[in-house]
Amino acid sequence: MLEDAKAGAYKAMIHACKEADDKFIPMFDRADLRRITHSDAQHAEFQEKAGRPVWNEWLADMKSKGLSGQEQLDFVLAEAKKATGS
Repeated sequence: MLEDAKAGAYKAMIHACKEADDKFIPMFDRADLRRITHSDAQHAEFQEKAGRPVWNEWLADMKSKGLSGQEQLDFVLAEAKKATGS
């Protein structure tokens, strides 16, 4: 049943995120805020410096428990890449 619900849950999540973006992103134009974007190279550097240490620590924790987290991590990263196109 969970597998059957997954597609609908993803669709609802994407819809909720789009609604939130539509509501909050325009606030940047009205407030004393500015929107920051990052190049692909900057994003990759951030992942390497900030993301990879966290992933590695989590993987080590899973391994210490006799579990393999690599498949889950690979899945999450692949899905994030598909969703963001980067």
